[in-house]
Amino acid sequence: MPRRPMRGPQPAGEVNRPSRARTGGLVALGLLCAAAWLSAGGYAQLRRTLHPAGPMLESKSPDQPYLRERYDRIREGMTLAEVRRIMGGHGEMVSALHTAAVPGVRAPIDTTMVKWENPDGGNCHVMFQNGVVVSRAQVGLP
Repeated sequence: MPRRPMRGPQPAGEVNRPSRARTGGLVALGLLCAAAWLSAGGYAQLRRTLHPAGPMLESKSPDQPYLRERYDRIREGMTLAEVRRIMGGHGEMVSALHTAAVPGVRAPIDTTMVKWENPDGGNCHVMFQNGVVVSRAQVGLP
């Protein structure tokens, strides 16, 4: 039975859905893109960016919380390694997103959000794009 164009409300019992072949094709395309990113070393590069080797200049201990004073030293354009040295700890990655390049329009963008949190709940979040700070926020740092 040929599909008729949708005009007005649909008759009872009819649902306008994409075909299974189209949905399956989109899922397959997504999986193919993810596999290509992984095989190109995308995850390994992200891990190296988030957990580089090297000692912290300052160490954080339970009696030495993340302080507002340290947070205030973070500036746009700093690298993750620089921020870790300032904060005195690696922090916790709370999100990571890779946006593919669009030829002739923009380069690929790797965005990560890293959080440093005190036992009392005071915390700061720092957003990095392609390895440098683009924004930051804090709540309740002493």
